[in-house]
Amino acid sequence: MSNQIQTNDSQCLNSTQITSNATVSLDQLLDSLGFYEWETITATFVLPVICLIGILLCLLSIWIFCQKNFKDEVFFYYRLLCLVYIIHLIHNIPTSILFAPRYFPRMNTYLNAIFQIYYVFVSVILFHFEETLQIAILLTRMKIFSPFTNKYFSAKPWKISLALFLVCVFINIPFAFAYKVESFGTNQNAPTFNFISSSDFSSSLVGQIILGVCGLFFNIFLSVIVGVTLNIVSLFKYKSYIKERREKEMTYRKSSTIMNIVIAPVRLKKRLTQKDINENRAEENMFYMALTLCSISILVRVLMILLYLFFFFYFDSFSNFLITVIITLSINTLVPSTAILVFYLFNRMFRDELNKKFFEKRKPNINQIAAKELKIKETL
Repeated sequence: MSNQIQTNDSQCLNSTQITSNATVSLDQLLDSLGFYEWETITATFVLPVICLIGILLCLLSIWIFCQKNFKDEVFFYYRLLCLVYIIHLIHNIPTSILFAPRYFPRMNTYLNAIFQIYYVFVSVILFHFEETLQIAILLTRMKIFSPFTNKYFSAKPWKISLALFLVCVFINIPFAFAYKVESFGTNQNAPTFNFISSSDFSSSLVGQIILGVCGLFFNIFLSVIVGVTLNIVSLFKYKSYIKERREKEMTYRKSSTIMNIVIAPVRLKKRLTQKDINENRAEENMFYMALTLCSISILVRVLMILLYLFFFFYFDSFSNFLITVIITLSINTLVPSTAILVFYLFNRMFRDELNKKFFEKRKPNINQIAAKELKIKETL
């Protein structure tokens, strides 16, 4: 349920668990455990609606990226990224709705806890894979102005994506054994209430080391380091590439003038500028779009680290654990759902194609209006 946040929630459960001798209602049991009503409402009603909207927006993005104008290999990663976003959002819907049985008193909490354990494992992999795809997009754009990247990052996009997915699965396999189903409390509607808690593996020293190395180091810390490094290096290399390109253009113009090749210097300057300006703008927009996606991923990872530190120092409260769960679910929902804004703002091709499909068709055609008016006059 929470991505990379390894918790000591079994201790939280033990500290807040209601004794089996006391029989309480389900609402009282949830209240005593820290399932606040605002958390349940957010998870049960708000987040699923956002997930549905996000799925539709991601489907729209895939449709746009499948148009004939998007032939560059980098758009393979964008299509795949949107597909992974959809899979992630689909998983988020039942996870959010089944966050707590407050509004579903007949819910089988044991099966729900099993699903939550499955969701933790899948969500960690999907979240990690999304970030590696964003890094792959940035590396693909760097191939334009980095000979080193162009030489060593030359495999087919589908091969790179498959390799990245397998690496993500391998790194995050320990999370499949990080949780178990915990039964505690009694209530009037069911004999016990079940929720996830730390497994014996994650509570052991070996398990904590493995989960720390895989989850905290490889999945979070290393991803932040790689992302920040790539962002800085790519930005400096791109600025250097732009400067070098401008210097070459100025040199060409000067040499052309000296050799009297240019009959009308102003006209040639305009022609050269018009020839390159669209491609240059497209390159710049595509680069900054990749840079923005990678930067968002870095910010999310930093937030995950802060959540981990928060829960590590305040692990004695089960309600704090639930707050981190809600925040994590919200991140897993909002980031994929708002990706289309990045595509629209930074990719002129995407923006033009979207406007053409949905807005330009709705504009009134002057010729058609004039023809209708003429037809009406003739009728009269």
